[in-house]
Amino acid sequence: QGTTTVTWTYEDAAGNTSNQTQSVVILDNIAPTASNPANIYVQCTNDVPAVDILVVTDEVDNCDLNPLVSFVSDVSDGNSNPEVITRTYSVSDASGNARSVSHLITVNDTQAPATPTLADLTGECTAIAVAPTTTDNCSGVITGTTSDPLTYTTQGTHTIIWTFNDGNGNSVTVNQNVVIDDVTAPVFAAAPADVTVTCIDDVPVMSNLSWTDNCDGSGSVAGTDAAIVGTDCNGTVTRTWTYTDGGGNTASTTQTITILDNVNPTASNPANITIECIASLPAADISVVTDEADNCTANPTVAFVSDSDDGLSNPKTITRTYSVTDDCGNTINVTQDIIIEDATNPVFAAAPADVTVTCIDDV
Repeated sequence: QGTTTVTWTYEDAAGNTSNQTQSVVILDNIAPTASNPANIYVQCTNDVPAVDILVVTDEVDNCDLNPLVSFVSDVSDGNSNPEVITRTYSVSDASGNARSVSHLITVNDTQAPATPTLADLTGECTAIAVAPTTTDNCSGVITGTTSDPLTYTTQGTHTIIWTFNDGNGNSVTVNQNVVIDDVTAPVFAAAPADVTVTCIDDVPVMSNLSWTDNCDGSGSVAGTDAAIVGTDCNGTVTRTWTYTDGGGNTASTTQTITILDNVNPTASNPANITIECIASLPAADISVVTDEADNCTANPTVAFVSDSDDGLSNPKTITRTYSVTDDCGNTINVTQDIIIEDATNPVFAAAPADVTVTCIDDV
């Protein structure tokens, strides 16, 4: 580049010369040429390629065989998704002529986060959800969000709808089942021991029995008595305590109460009586038994059984037997001795008056 002076000399045949100068000016003011690199599209900012002058592939110059390609700048349009970055390269020749080319890089995330598979969340009484995560091509790990409750205590199946948003307008929604299923039955305290009583009225009064449950906590419940099997004198009553928890699990425990009246009534033998004549023998009278009693029956039944004779005479003893029976058929006998003894001499009418006769034949 610059001006070069060329001197021209002419000499004739006689040796005379003449000089003439010529200025040759070399001036390169033509910039190189190059095409803008092809636009590229990437999903994420991290996918933006590093600066690479090799993307300018057709740089040429009128003078310089190898014009210089160099990076100038990256300028963002300030938008997001899509964001356009204008990457500028300069192409210059040895004379300092330069041209700029632009490489447009569009960053546009169109890929939704990965759809996770969410396992069911289970619990017998309570389940507390923790926000799950997934991955995204640009944002990395993404935590799900939801407007649904995170704590569940009601039996049954519930659904949480989780949304995974990458922040670039791409999102997926995934359902997670929450299953509250109480399969553990309540536990009762020990039931009262089986018991045998003699009277129906001696059956123990009903009582509450305490229970505990993994979900319901604790409490107590009254039992129920089944109908007696057998009779009030010889039978059984099954007393059952039952509790069903909020999950439908039922626990039961029982006590067997046996009623067996095998105790006889009591009564004293009536006082013995003595009479002189058989004709005076009193009729049987149950009221002579005055102190009959029973452990269960308020008024045991007194009944005449029999009179038995000892076969003697004066004195003769008649043994009169009464039975005392309760409502369950338990019975005893009491006896009363009636003694017949005639201790009274006979009594004559007045004898004839004394008389005197003269002859034996007059007697």
